[in-house]
Amino acid sequence: MLKGEQIADIPIIVASIDPCLSCTDRVAVVRNGSRSILTKEDLTRLSVEKTRRMQR
Repeated sequence: MLKGEQIADIPIIVASIDPCLSCTDRVAVVRNGSRSILTKEDLTRLSVEKTRRMQR
């Protein structure tokens, strides 16, 4: 999260980290008025895909 950011941005970036583990179970995404629910499995898959893209 901090990669490429300014040092002055560190406090707000760190404050944005939500320690609430129940939020990692599912999340509602709203884009342009369209809503979708992502499950824990969806979030895990997206995380793995992004990590692999970043490692390349």
